[in-house]
Amino acid sequence: MFASASAIPVGTPNAIGSSTGALSLANGGDSVSLRNASGAVVDSLTYSSSLASKDGVSMNRNPDATAGAGFVLHEAMSSLKSSPGTRASGVAF
Repeated sequence: MFASASAIPVGTPNAIGSSTGALSLANGGDSVSLRNASGAVVDSLTYSSSLASKDGVSMNRNPDATAGAGFVLHEAMSSLKSSPGTRASGVAF
């Protein structure tokens, strides 16, 4: 997810911009929620301040793209720090 649609890099498939037009995640821990069109939470993640030293590294479901699977740092699945809009390996869905 990106702060806004205009922040999505060209050629990044399946990426979306934040509904508020801004993202402000804290290095002291925070929560992220995904809501459907009705406003109901369909998924969420709370992460701890222990991840503060991992700026620029995304988190992914493991196994990749598996609903309900746990989250791990992207580096645990790939040599890439992130893979927006693609599988952790960088391959298209």
